[in-house]
Amino acid sequence: MNFLEILHRHSPSESLISISHKVGNAFPPLAFYTMEQLPEADAFMRQAALSHEVYYTVATLDRHPPQGKRGDGSYIGHLSAFIFDFDVLNPDNLNAHAEAAIPESFDALLAFMDDIGLPVPSAIVHSGNGMHGYWFLANPMPAHEARIAHRRFQRAIIVTLPPSFIQF
Repeated sequence: MNFLEILHRHSPSESLISISHKVGNAFPPLAFYTMEQLPEADAFMRQAALSHEVYYTVATLDRHPPQGKRGDGSYIGHLSAFIFDFDVLNPDNLNAHAEAAIPESFDALLAFMDDIGLPVPSAIVHSGNGMHGYWFLANPMPAHEARIAHRRFQRAIIVTLPPSFIQF
């Protein structure tokens, strides 16, 4: 099972994910896949990552967005995990983050998360200059519930962080 299959293992079969890439400040879609096509989506992402910064929707989409669009929050069908993006100092790219008062390593970040009582994420994805922590939900959460619950989850983390860790 690949990461997308694990992430979306309980998502409704008619749901979609969007795979996009970064072009300047835009994220045009490259492809859309249904839940039955997640192995193909994984292979596509791996190939596309050889030449692009590739992004995927963590939440599923309940319908196709208009041509050339990847879908905004109004297209969200379900959320299968809460996610938080943590920055980590990258000694090979010291200009990657505006703030220098961030954990100096992944081990330091994991120790910090333990110190503040944050549960260990279900999955960790290294993002180049940090990590995305994923906390998988037992069942996909409908969009109207997910928006509120995910905001509360992120705020709960933010209030425990030192002010120097937070960038808006």
